[in-house]
Amino acid sequence: MPRKNTKIQLFQALSMVLFILLVASGAGFGQTAKDRFPDDGWMRFMKVEEAGFDPAKLEAARTTWEGLPSSAFLVIADGAVVAAWGDVGRRFMCHSVRKSFVSALYGIYWDRGEIELNKTLADLGIDDEPDPLLETEKQARILDLLKARSGVFHPAAYAGRTDSRPRGSEGPGRFFAYNNWDFNTSAAILMQETGEDVFEAFDKYFGQPLKMEDWRVSDGYYHYEQDKSKYPAYPFRMSARDAARFGLLFARDGMWQNNRILSEHWVKRSSALYSIDNAVFGYGFYWWISREPRFAKYGMYSALGVGNQMIAVLPKVDMVIVNRANTYEGENTPTRQLLDLIEKVLEARTGPSVANPVLASFEVGSDPKITKVSNDRLTEFIGEWKYPPEPLGLPSRTEFQITAGQGHLVSYTPTRGTFKLYLQNDGTLHEEDSFVRYFPIRDDTDSLTGIADVGFIMEAALTAASGDDGDLAARLLRVVEGRLGREETLPFEVVNIVVDLFGGKGASAEQAIRQLSERFDPVEVERWVNRIGYRLMRGDMGERALELFEFNTRVFPESWNTWDSLSEAHLGLDNTEEAIRAYHRALELNPSTVRRRGRLVQAAIIAACEGNNDRAVRLLKAVKKEEPVRIGIASAVVDLFGGKGTSAERAIRKFSEKFDSVRVEREINEIGNWLMREGQGERALELFELNTRIFPESWNIWDSLGEAHLNLGHKEEAIRAYKKSLELNPDNEAAEKMIAWIRRDKKI
Repeated sequence: MPRKNTKIQLFQALSMVLFILLVASGAGFGQTAKDRFPDDGWMRFMKVEEAGFDPAKLEAARTTWEGLPSSAFLVIADGAVVAAWGDVGRRFMCHSVRKSFVSALYGIYWDRGEIELNKTLADLGIDDEPDPLLETEKQARILDLLKARSGVFHPAAYAGRTDSRPRGSEGPGRFFAYNNWDFNTSAAILMQETGEDVFEAFDKYFGQPLKMEDWRVSDGYYHYEQDKSKYPAYPFRMSARDAARFGLLFARDGMWQNNRILSEHWVKRSSALYSIDNAVFGYGFYWWISREPRFAKYGMYSALGVGNQMIAVLPKVDMVIVNRANTYEGENTPTRQLLDLIEKVLEARTGPSVANPVLASFEVGSDPKITKVSNDRLTEFIGEWKYPPEPLGLPSRTEFQITAGQGHLVSYTPTRGTFKLYLQNDGTLHEEDSFVRYFPIRDDTDSLTGIADVGFIMEAALTAASGDDGDLAARLLRVVEGRLGREETLPFEVVNIVVDLFGGKGASAEQAIRQLSERFDPVEVERWVNRIGYRLMRGDMGERALELFEFNTRVFPESWNTWDSLSEAHLGLDNTEEAIRAYHRALELNPSTVRRRGRLVQAAIIAACEGNNDRAVRLLKAVKKEEPVRIGIASAVVDLFGGKGTSAERAIRKFSEKFDSVRVEREINEIGNWLMREGQGERALELFELNTRIFPESWNIWDSLGEAHLNLGHKEEAIRAYKKSLELNPDNEAAEKMIAWIRRDKKI
């Protein structure tokens, strides 16, 4: 075996030591590159070794990324591109990354002394409708909103994660609660106090000075849901390469080339840790602060949004890492896998970049479906159109406003904002960024009535076929026939086959689906049939769904999932014995997964809630050999709801002696909480009361009983239950706050 060169080993060791020392000290490495910024376009390292990266480790990171649901991933170090994977020039939806943009805008005005963060909502004249703010809520300051600690638990537009508590239960500044009301209202305050539009201000202070390549003011819009709040959300679309410019501004402490865009003070202040959300992240001024040691040592903080849109800023090592998920199509990059990927990228960096690396222009391809045609070919599309169009026979959800551009069309909808549309040779319209394809929809006189994507057309065809209007279904499917790409062909052909099935052509439909399974992955074919079945169930077409699931079990008899779905369809139609038989077949094929779903147990409890004890008993008998604690507790609950309270209490006491009593108590509580979510408040209350009789010394049960009473409007009873919980656990601050809130809000 050849011996390694000891001088090379020594050099590598010294480089690694220097790298670690630089990270630990917080000094930025690659100091010769501190003035490197992208100009009209990014520059990239021709050799990643010159950026201080191990090529093999970086390639391993790329392999990991390729296995993730992510559409773009960009690594910037020392102001230049190290790695660019995926569609880094495509504008994706930013979701909650928008909040970090608004935080930065606050920095612009605060640096200039034009906004006072200690002003309260009352000072600013901020109220809401249709539900007005409480006087206590109006004491929240702008500063509290920027920390997501306003204590205002008001409904909000565009809500995703919502940390909600009863209105007035928390004072301003006391409690971190991720709530879109804070985020949306902070933008409204910014506009009120400065007189500038959010998107125009972003373009003025960031888009233009940072020379963003893809961003336009039209890539933002105001999303209203006025039944919840008068304050709109402000969604953005942005490419990975433009998001990286924004991240680099923060990595460089607010400097861009020789211009100070934001004060270093604001950058540090807005990215400081004010709240702890979990073991992974804390929160600053609309930035997520990394708490894990593997990232905290780099000073990492991130702008995050749905799907794990991410702009990660690592100021101690002058790096920015961007991830984009294609949420136009529901893509979501799992958090843990994304963070592990970032760790791999950081582990690939072995030292500082060289003083004079070889750089080249970083080029990104353009969308090949962008066209420019004469305006006379676009005229018929111009106007306001219901969406989906009336000939589809579906309820209208929104309106398309289509206007003329320069050789293209421009569409606007209140729920998605503005997109350009490009006419294709086959007569369809290609939407920028989302890549949705719209088909012209015409009436019986061949007049245009609007446009629709293939998803709505297939849904309309299924609805028509389910209602025995096979002619309409076939007519709709002909609109898209022969004009679909391979990724659209499979679902379209499955829908075609389902239309035939519902039209009485069962034998040919079965033959067609078997042939389709030879051309495509049979697992995907089976899943598409199942998806359509669930869509029918959600649309109150249970009999049609059952017909489809039965069809699926004939074609794929060895798939546990098809039998499990068939069982669920039978349950929805109260076909108890058939549901049990299908369940048992699914259980034979896959015991572990089917048992975990607990569908028959839940169905049994709901049946008991509705007074159908015979059905409940039959369902539980079908699963009696499963996990004894869960089935035993479910049987006791069924007895309780069947009027056998004494025997139910006796059975649970025996279970508590035989098994872990804490687990038994928790299982009962979980059933009670589930019943409340299912709208069975009275039954949940009955169960919590039983639990307090069996476990009278458990503060948690009394707390749950208080919540159940409050849910039903029993104010006095709720206070008594919360008081008992506090007596057993004086540290239960939530109960104390609930008592105060009930007394204040209900004048008790």
